Amino acid sequence: MSEILVTISSMPDTKVEQFLLDLIEQAEEPLLSALKALDLKKENIKSPAELLLFLLNNSDKVKYPEDLIYKAIANLIIDKDIPVETIKDQQMPESKNLLWLLWLLIGAGLGFLFFIIWRRKKKENK
Repeated sequence: MSEILVTISSMPDTKVEQFLLDLIEQAEEPLLSALKALDLKKENIKSPAELLLFLLNNSDKVKYPEDLIYKAIANLIIDKDIPVETIKDQQMPESKNLLWLLWLLIGAGLGFLFFIIWRRKKKENK
């Protein structure tokens, strides 16, 4: 879900630092204080989706309600007003990347199957 929210609330190739700044602009207290105090390197957050997931998972630790996160994301979506085509283009490459993996697995499976058949025929000939 965090991937979807990041996709519709930010431009493609948005860095985590920029996404954090955008969230800070849209956030209200006490989420605003938590975002300003957040150290991305200390928490090992490398992508906007990881940042959003961190905020959702740790909302009870820093004492801000989860609905403030969704409100900030909603305000960010409204503020950015990203065209539908951009969002679709941002989602499409992921499915294409998985297609080559499928073909690789099919090829490896067929190669393994031919190897097994070849070994059985070799044993039968002896």
